[in-house]
Amino acid sequence: MEELMSMEKSEKVLLIALPIFAISFFLPAISIPHVTTPHTIPGYQCARYTLTSPWTADGLKELSSAPVEYFAILLSGWINPLFLITMLLSRRQNTVKLTRALRLVVICLFPACWVVFAMEHVYPSVAYFIWKAAMVMALYSGSFAASGNRQSRTTSGAA
Repeated sequence: MEELMSMEKSEKVLLIALPIFAISFFLPAISIPHVTTPHTIPGYQCARYTLTSPWTADGLKELSSAPVEYFAILLSGWINPLFLITMLLSRRQNTVKLTRALRLVVICLFPACWVVFAMEHVYPSVAYFIWKAAMVMALYSGSFAASGNRQSRTTSGAA
């Protein structure tokens, strides 16, 4: 019964996190202040740019002229696909170690975004923070089940 209750909690967290993750793509992700009319760009455009730009002719030119920026954009583009792969693998019983490793890789890729922000002279906006929080929530939603098990064990041990 305890496992069912804790599973429900982790499933609820996941069912909240994934729609929030999806919604973040339609909100302003970056703010561009240094243009004549400052504006924001939605998350889906940032995701598309970071995923496709490194493979274009102009993107590949940056590899030799601005390698740090090139790899920051490249790694930023891998965050969403790796996150989705990790979420799919996390639903399978026999991929626990791989899921843990990929979860860590996704988290370790976050600083690539910060490098892009700095080099492009843009600022993260609301969607960036929502996107990141939703991913962390989803990636670690299983931890809610584990903490629920520990809490119920300590409560039952005190009785």
